[in-house]
Amino acid sequence: MRSEPYVSEREVLMVPILLVILALAVLYWFPSRRWMSRWGATPSDLSRVMRGDGLLANPTYSYTMAVSINAPPEDIWPWLVQIGYQRGGLYSYDWLDPIKTDERILYVTRADGSE
Repeated sequence: MRSEPYVSEREVLMVPILLVILALAVLYWFPSRRWMSRWGATPSDLSRVMRGDGLLANPTYSYTMAVSINAPPEDIWPWLVQIGYQRGGLYSYDWLDPIKTDERILYVTRADGSE
C-alpha cells in the first residue's frame, strides 16, 4: 500500500504566497514603475536635457519626477534647503513620518539678514 506524501500546512500556504509576491512584482515592474518614473512631469519635462544627463552614457533607468508649487521661489527656498541627509525634516510620504522624524528646523539667513 502506497501512502501519500505528507504535506504540511506551511507548504500548502507557500504556493499562494509566492504567486501573490510574483503578481505584485509584475504589477510594479510594468505599469506602476513606468507611471512612477514620470510622476508629475509634463511631456516637455521628459524631453528636455537636464543638468547631469551627460554623466552616464547609457543609463539603465531614467526617472523624471516633478511637483508644481503655486508660490514664488523666495517662499519655497527656505523649505527646500532643509531637504537632505542630517537636515531638518523627512519630506516623504505621510506614512513614513513615524519611522524617522527630526524636529529640528533649519532657518536660512538671506544676504539681507532676513530669515
